[in-house]
Amino acid sequence: MELFWNSVKLRKEIKKKLLQEVNGRVLLIYNFGSEDIKKSQRKELLEMIDDKMIVGRRYSHAKFQKALEERIKLIAQGKISAIALQVQDEISLISQEKECISKEDKETDGKIKAFRQLEARIQK
Repeated sequence: MELFWNSVKLRKEIKKKLLQEVNGRVLLIYNFGSEDIKKSQRKELLEMIDDKMIVGRRYSHAKFQKALEERIKLIAQGKISAIALQVQDEISLISQEKECISKEDKETDGKIKAFRQLEARIQK
């Protein structure tokens, strides 16, 4: 489990660095050049994001629908168990919930500490 959380932290750090790089590139795209240059820069930027993203890839709605259709075909052919896919989906939902809860806990802990410090100052 610890290995899982370490990989999650690593992914977050990489994603943060990627977003910083992307934000810098976006400023360049919208400030300089003709429309053709901007189009080529946008395309290059999207390819860079796809190459560097570890957590996942960008998907258009059409690609998502195609992936769902392929998944249904594999289930129908018996190559993938529907139960295994359901378990995989539930695990991803649980991990997302854990992440949200940990963020909320950190915020709550900070508020509790601030309140205790205020309470200690008042009592003095």
